[in-house]
Amino acid sequence: MYVTTVAPGESLAQVARRTGVTVEALAGANGLGTDGRVTPGLALVVPSNQYVVQAGDTLFSIARLSGLTVAELRRANPGLPQVLYPGRRLRIPDPPRRAAEVIGYLPLTDPGVTADDVAPWRGGLTWVALFSHLIDGEGNLPPIDDAAAITAARAAGAQPLLSIANMEPGGAFSPEFARRIITVPEVRERTIASVVRLLNEKGYAGVDADIENIDADLRQGYVDFLRELKQRIGDRLLNVAVPPKYDEQTFAYARGHDYAGIGRVADRVYIMNYEFSWVGGPPGPIAPLPQYRRVLLYAASLIDRAKLLAGISTTAYDWELPDTPENRARPLSHDAAVALAIERGVPIRYSEPQASPWFRYTDGSVEREVWFEDARSLLAKFAVIRELGLRGYGIWHLGARNSGLITLSRMLFTVSGG
Repeated sequence: MYVTTVAPGESLAQVARRTGVTVEALAGANGLGTDGRVTPGLALVVPSNQYVVQAGDTLFSIARLSGLTVAELRRANPGLPQVLYPGRRLRIPDPPRRAAEVIGYLPLTDPGVTADDVAPWRGGLTWVALFSHLIDGEGNLPPIDDAAAITAARAAGAQPLLSIANMEPGGAFSPEFARRIITVPEVRERTIASVVRLLNEKGYAGVDADIENIDADLRQGYVDFLRELKQRIGDRLLNVAVPPKYDEQTFAYARGHDYAGIGRVADRVYIMNYEFSWVGGPPGPIAPLPQYRRVLLYAASLIDRAKLLAGISTTAYDWELPDTPENRARPLSHDAAVALAIERGVPIRYSEPQASPWFRYTDGSVEREVWFEDARSLLAKFAVIRELGLRGYGIWHLGARNSGLITLSRMLFTVSGG
């Protein structure tokens, strides 16, 4: 397996000939349409163990796009010279598959997301967090239609998690709801009792706590809430989702989350390591690699790495240009973003410093810019996860399809049970 990019003027059939695989295999591994259309700069996962050296290739660049180290590549190809000449054939061994736990979020609160979105991940998930039971200011958890999703999670070989969030109906995380859940005894008790009741009634394997926008003065209070929640749910899993940060000053939104305290209480901690560029801000990489790595290094310095799950976003953002405070990006799935670039016939560019793909297109008289994750950027993130020895990773979200991610995950990881 390795990743290649479509050259200017190449068709999918020509890429297939260049890489020695069938058009059907390429299309299937990357979620492409049956028409075989592609666009320059598109990154494709190639399901093959043979690689033909191209002009400008180095052992390092080939290893990076194969999920391997240079040493692993050399061992598979004894006698390789320092300089590679175009046309030489290399053996690309299957990368060592690491054991990992994978959590996938299924936002049943989002239009169009259904239980059917779990099936493509069959055998590739440890847990499915059904997002979300929205806690109100009184600690009530209104019911959601989760029966089909619970069944789908189990059919895919995963355990369902009850996700709870302090989100208002409009989609914003409420600091006032968080404060009441944490500090008002009767609200706190009602919340925890409702969670325990739902676990027992519906057979969830545990809880995913996604309480966000917590005021900084409630850091310890939130840890205390989680400790009580964990005591009440017993052996069932407690996963806590936390926003990204690499210090305690830069990210005001994350000051209420005490990484170290949460890490001592929770069974798993999911780092929501994305949204560095978000729908309400200017266009840019959603999870630039330097910040992605910095966040995980900081988290790993405070939390047991055997508990850490690194978040990966499958959502693309499509911004109108020029950007203004009033313009909000349109969310797309990765596969929809790729289809858009192909439809508009625009090349996909790649920011090497940020390890992030992007493109621009014109919609009528309006220029727009799209940033997303592709196979190259995902391999770079997986390399960090493996290097740091984290427990695994997580996906926000299963309703936004990234076919390349599904393929890469199956090739790189052996998914373990919770």
